[in-house]
Amino acid sequence: MTELKSRFLAIMSHEIRTPLNGIIGMSELLMSTPLDTEQRDYSEAVLNSAEALLTVINDILDISKIEAGKLKLELLPFDPRSVVEEVVGLLAPRAAAKSLRIASESSRTCLASCAATPGVCARSCSTSSETPLSSPTKARW
Repeated sequence: MTELKSRFLAIMSHEIRTPLNGIIGMSELLMSTPLDTEQRDYSEAVLNSAEALLTVINDILDISKIEAGKLKLELLPFDPRSVVEEVVGLLAPRAAAKSLRIASESSRTCLASCAATPGVCARSCSTSSETPLSSPTKARW
């Protein structure tokens, strides 16, 4: 069963990644053209969302690596504040559509750099931020 699941995930990942890579490539091409500020913001949101989805797909594929005992977590240096700002930027249009405002602030003691898996950090921020957008109430973390 494990081998069957691994093969299924490999096939599905290819089928999903191919059009997703097309979206990423076309978004990059679009951003290399003259765009006004609003168009650039939307294009960046599409690109960031597609890249985030690609990361999720890659993480799903790691299930087979976990089962085989071959998964290696990649610890990369990154700025956690930048990750939070990117998530806020991606969720801002959705919040605005519900007449809400989403923002972030960090204290001076917040790490400027850390070593972790940035994609996992971004998904954690996104998941915790999406809940209030799904059922709007005044929320503050």
